[in-house]
Amino acid sequence: MLYAFKCKKMPNYGDDPDIDTFMPLYKNYDSSQLTALSALLNKNRPIVAVHGAAGTGKTLLLAQYLDILSKSDESKDMPIAVISPSVSSLYRLIYLYCSIACKEILKEIPFICLREFDMASSYFSIKNQNVLQLVRMASFHKFQRIYDESTLKILEELKVLSNQSRNHKNSSLIQQMHGLIDEEINKFIKKRRFVFLTFSFSRLQLLERIGVKFSGVIVDNAERLNEQENWHVILKTVCFEFIKSPFVRLFGDYCQYSKKESNEQSKLDYNKSLLQRLDEDFGVDSNVNFYLNRQYTANPAIRAWGDSVFYKERKSIPANKSVEKMNLNEILKPNIKKNNTLKLVTEPLVLVDISKLEGEWKEFMFEPEKVASTNVQYNYEGYRNWGMALITAQHINLLIQNGIDPEEIACPLSMDIHEE
Repeated sequence: MLYAFKCKKMPNYGDDPDIDTFMPLYKNYDSSQLTALSALLNKNRPIVAVHGAAGTGKTLLLAQYLDILSKSDESKDMPIAVISPSVSSLYRLIYLYCSIACKEILKEIPFICLREFDMASSYFSIKNQNVLQLVRMASFHKFQRIYDESTLKILEELKVLSNQSRNHKNSSLIQQMHGLIDEEINKFIKKRRFVFLTFSFSRLQLLERIGVKFSGVIVDNAERLNEQENWHVILKTVCFEFIKSPFVRLFGDYCQYSKKESNEQSKLDYNKSLLQRLDEDFGVDSNVNFYLNRQYTANPAIRAWGDSVFYKERKSIPANKSVEKMNLNEILKPNIKKNNTLKLVTEPLVLVDISKLEGEWKEFMFEPEKVASTNVQYNYEGYRNWGMALITAQHINLLIQNGIDPEEIACPLSMDIHEE
């Protein structure tokens, strides 16, 4: 998504705000963190990614960013989603935010956590009993606690109706009652400034069903959400149509991007120290980077190392000077008419909402089809999706028809069988 975004020719974002006006006391942050915070606070930047190795203070910076947002009046009627991949990391972020935030703001409980309270995960992540109690009160898996008497009466009637014989009248009434309950949950969520959640299809689908839209989405440990489908679901929750400055903010470490382990890596012996491994592997095919990522990034001494230790050998390959500033508009056929179809070609990031497709498209076409195992040894199961394949093929044809050379098009696939 980030690479696609960089391909677009964007208007001038303007200067990033002076950090002094937001936070007079910033002795805990170095110049790179302050530069990142300043970019995050630029409302004209629709997407900002903050990269850094483990232990470089990304989560603390995110907590500070949330504190500044909580004091802002912009888009107060529309909450901000804050997503972290695990419960413990989510609780750690909430703890840091509460440690920084104004106590007057916290009295109003400006956030909710869309999951059941998990005492085990909070044990190492939340070190303050007041914050622990706050998180417990703000945690919602089911919403019975917020219902008034009329809603509770509706729930009782629903139980009675569900036990009766099904007919059209009952189904219509049940649907109407569910609509009233969803409306109450919608109003409750919109009163909160932040909605904290782990990545969960069911939670995000609930938000979509009841009509909750966010003014922005913030993702911590973004490198752990590496499936295309994850981003599609997340971005659908952002309201791009009706607010002035929707935004996406990503925090993560691209060196930790999840990748498939090789057979050699899965057999590595973790009982040896880093120095032993360096001694054995130096000059041969080294697995040192793998060990650093998996075993040693939790070591406080290593967290104090500079970014260059982790990033020196992982620099991205620079683009050729002839193409580094090129955008899609510049490689199209010069005679192309300006029409709605052209936007599908020039937009660097295109999302397809299959629920709105019309004509010959059918819902069943987008159901994954299981095929024979592709790897007997590891029992991998292969899937293909005809609907996705057909849409992709049509889009590739559209790019070629508008002057993009086939050699300039790459099409990554999640399964080899899908290529067929």
